[in-house]
Amino acid sequence: MSSPTNTELLRGLDELQDSPTDRWFRYLRSLPARNLARPQAAAAAERLWERLTEEIASLTPPNASPTDDGGVLMSWMEHGYHVEIEVMPSGAYEWFYRHRESDTTDGGSVEDETVSSQLVTYLGRVLT
Repeated sequence: MSSPTNTELLRGLDELQDSPTDRWFRYLRSLPARNLARPQAAAAAERLWERLTEEIASLTPPNASPTDDGGVLMSWMEHGYHVEIEVMPSGAYEWFYRHRESDTTDGGSVEDETVSSQLVTYLGRVLT
């Protein structure tokens, strides 16, 4: 295995200085190229993220991973609150909320690219 070049090292340093949102977009855009998610799912996840940030100014990039069927799974956990969003290759998404202390759960499916007001409320709870 060869050592990285100076150019590769500098590129890596530049990427570390990028904002978390820039790194999040780069991650999403890399998934199809690495055959980890379908292009439609990665693009739909990016559009959903942009709409969510319009609703929640304090939104931070999620923990994320590709799904077995080519989608993108995003999750946030904080203070016993948990929200997951699975974006399907069709652009539809499913979301799930759980508050451990009260054992409250909720969830839903959205067939188009609208933002669920319930989802916004629950994400707000996770991020406060």
